Amino acid sequence: MDQISDPRKADLMDLLLGNNTELEQQLEEIGKAITQAIQTAANKAIPITRLGPKPKAWWNKELTKLRQDTSHYRRIFKEKLETTAIHDAYLEKRDFLRARNTYNKAIKDAKRKHWNEFLEKEDPQLIYKAMAYTKDNKVERIPPI
Repeated sequence: MDQISDPRKADLMDLLLGNNTELEQQLEEIGKAITQAIQTAANKAIPITRLGPKPKAWWNKELTKLRQDTSHYRRIFKEKLETTAIHDAYLEKRDFLRARNTYNKAIKDAKRKHWNEFLEKEDPQLIYKAMAYTKDNKVERIPPI
């Protein structure tokens, strides 16, 4: 690289050596403009995931923790199953089943507690709402004669 005749090579060499700050600033601005254009296009084209209108009212942080624990034990059990026989993965299976049962029981308890709190509210109109929730939605048709 003793003789650099191409001006682009000279600019590249100056850039690598840190001698051309003006070119560095131009490249930074171009990079920022490209990034901004990509982000703008992505924001317009990619839909944002939103929670539904009403997240589960009975869900709580304890259930989140139990769900994480259950997933953790399931992963450990699956990894053990891939490397050993089923009878060698007994302890991992036991831990997973205990975590799963605890998680499912906690969900049932949270739902029951929320339902009881809903029924204990003082608003008399809630009785009709509760009836609508528990009513059978069967539509009986009269058979043709």
